[in-house]
Amino acid sequence: MEGFLMTRRQVLVLALVVEAGMGAAAIGLGVWVGLPDLEWGHGNLAGLGWGMAGALVLLGILMLFQRYPVGAEDRKSGNG
Repeated sequence: MEGFLMTRRQVLVLALVVEAGMGAAAIGLGVWVGLPDLEWGHGNLAGLGWGMAGALVLLGILMLFQRYPVGAEDRKSGNG
């Protein structure tokens, strides 16, 4: 599929749609099996901190892969 290119905006919209779909599926599955949805959702600063730390790790990995491409991306750029 060499001719299949997506703009950044299209990738962002696709990612948002996929994430929203997974969230809806998770809520629907929880309701289907009888789990209380709002009783488990309680936020605190520690949870926010852990979530931000996890997101920063993944963002760092993404930036490393952008800086040092490997595999098919490396071959596509002509470095490998």
